[in-house]
Amino acid sequence: MSKGISKLLKQNEVPGGYDRARYQVERIFAMASDGVKIPISVVHLNGTKLDSKGPIYLTGYGSYGFPYDIRFDSNRFSMVDRGVVVAVAHIRGGGEMGKAWHDDGRMMHKKNTFTDFIACAEYLLAQGYGSKDRLVIEGRSAGGLLMGAVLNIRPDLFHAAEEVFCLCAGANATRPSSQRPISLQLQPEKHPHTQ
Repeated sequence: MSKGISKLLKQNEVPGGYDRARYQVERIFAMASDGVKIPISVVHLNGTKLDSKGPIYLTGYGSYGFPYDIRFDSNRFSMVDRGVVVAVAHIRGGGEMGKAWHDDGRMMHKKNTFTDFIACAEYLLAQGYGSKDRLVIEGRSAGGLLMGAVLNIRPDLFHAAEEVFCLCAGANATRPSSQRPISLQLQPEKHPHTQ
């Protein structure tokens, strides 16, 4: 470690012809509305033209102090191999940057989580990583709350979203159906309230 030299001791083989030299991995930063730098992890094929025309997939979480660690995910590389730029917004509320980062995205500061994600999307588009018309966002569990919030704050920015909510069965049983939350879906025709 003192010499600053690393040596690969073991590497697991990835089936399907994975070649790490085909990919570009970046860590970039978007500026939040309050001047805070928001880290974004990005992966795309080497040689990808960043000309604001390609598809882009952006995800985030930003809750419970949980860090969105970057790790190898073959499902994501399936998208990258098809020309999609894949990005993870490390927004406040998560644990990527410590306790203060978590605290600055919760309770009375929860809105920072949402505006950070929006700032990341805007930055990626402004830097040419993808087309606004081909931007897809995803959040799971508490990331579903994130998706609902950003879609309501900036419906002009986000055109396709996938969110997964974990709701307790019967939690809304005492409310009239017109007041129950409706999960946003990519195929709304399958929702019982739209048939």
